[in-house]
Amino acid sequence: MDTTIINISIGKKLLREADAIAKKESRNRSELFREALRGYLIKQKELSEIFDYGKGQAKKLAIKKADVNRLIKETRNETKNSA
Repeated sequence: MDTTIINISIGKKLLREADAIAKKESRNRSELFREALRGYLIKQKELSEIFDYGKGQAKKLAIKKADVNRLIKETRNETKNSA
C-alpha cells in the first residue's frame, strides 16, 4: 500500500475514545482512522447520490426550493388526517 504520513489535531477526549475502540478491536490508531475515513467517504458518496436523485426528481416535477416546506407540511397533514 502506498502511504503518506499526515499530522492531524484531535481533542484529548476524542483521542481517548478512539484509542479505547482501537484497543477493543485489536487495531492501531492508523487502522482505526483509515477505516473511519473510508466509512465517512462511503457515507458522503451515498448522501450525494440521494441528493442528486432528489434534485433530479424535483426537476422532473418542476418543484422549486420554495415549494419544499409547503409540500412537506401538506404531506404531513394528509398523513395525519388519514390516520
